Amino acid sequence: MSGIADVPVFINLLFSIGIVIVSIWGYTRIKRFTPLYFGIAYTLFAISHFLLLFQADSSPGSLFFFLRTGGYACVVIGLFAILSDIIRLEEIERELRESKTQLAATFDQAAVGIAEIREGDRIVFANRRFSEILGYPAVGPVPDNLQALTAPDDRRDTCAALAAVMHGKIPGYSGELLCLKRDGTTVACQVFMSPVRGEADSQVSCIVVLEDISARKKAETDLAKLTGQLEQRVIERTAELALANETLVSEIAQRSRAEERLQASLLEKDVLIKEIHHRVKNNLQVVISLLYLQAKKTPDPACSAALMDSQTRIKSMALIHENLYKSGDLA
Repeated sequence: MSGIADVPVFINLLFSIGIVIVSIWGYTRIKRFTPLYFGIAYTLFAISHFLLLFQADSSPGSLFFFLRTGGYACVVIGLFAILSDIIRLEEIERELRESKTQLAATFDQAAVGIAEIREGDRIVFANRRFSEILGYPAVGPVPDNLQALTAPDDRRDTCAALAAVMHGKIPGYSGELLCLKRDGTTVACQVFMSPVRGEADSQVSCIVVLEDISARKKAETDLAKLTGQLEQRVIERTAELALANETLVSEIAQRSRAEERLQASLLEKDVLIKEIHHRVKNNLQVVISLLYLQAKKTPDPACSAALMDSQTRIKSMALIHENLYKSGDLA
């Protein structure tokens, strides 16, 4: 302690003031009391130096002893605070490393392709699925330029959308994209672009998400083809049914006309049969009348009786005939 007292007072004062200023500045930066402990300690040391100028009592229990003890206590507390901050910082760094490792594993094992793109369309990082979609090795590099991975027909629109997202003109972009694979073939993808902002809301990079939709596009194409075939089959079947319906209508009309002709023929035959029966009845009546007249004119009683007998028989036949043709059942 005597060594410290031998140092010129103004030098200790300058050091103390500098340390207090630095401690206050450190507190404003980290919002923790750790630097203030050292500022308080050197403030107490500076006051004790002033007491030495006036030959202050340095025995235990004196003000000088109290200031020096308080200063050393603040230094000890500050050291403990520094150690505590270091331990806490190591724990935070360990948790951060674990979180970054877990995030990297999750990012790399995602079911969709994810890449980070910065100014100039440079791809700075891409996960495993992104490489697989584009036909590159899972652990190998992919082209560092997005344009090299985009089909020529979609290159202009994709780059324009990416530039708009990167410069904050639009909050994000979603659409279909035809990507160029390593072997020169193309694959249909659904692309999503979203910005990544840094401090002060400044634009840092852009996250591009690719989803392989080639299977879905093929299914849509197959479905459209099948739908077209079904529609064509429906048209053909409808035409066949319309033709069959026309044929059936024609047959029904022909049958209707045949039935009408048959009905007319039956009516004609019925009229003819009735006319025949009527004629037969009239003829029998004429025969009966002739036999009656002949019987009246015949002088021979035996001949007259024979004629009257014949007349009676014909009358019986006429009655039977009348009962028969008036009957509804011809059988």
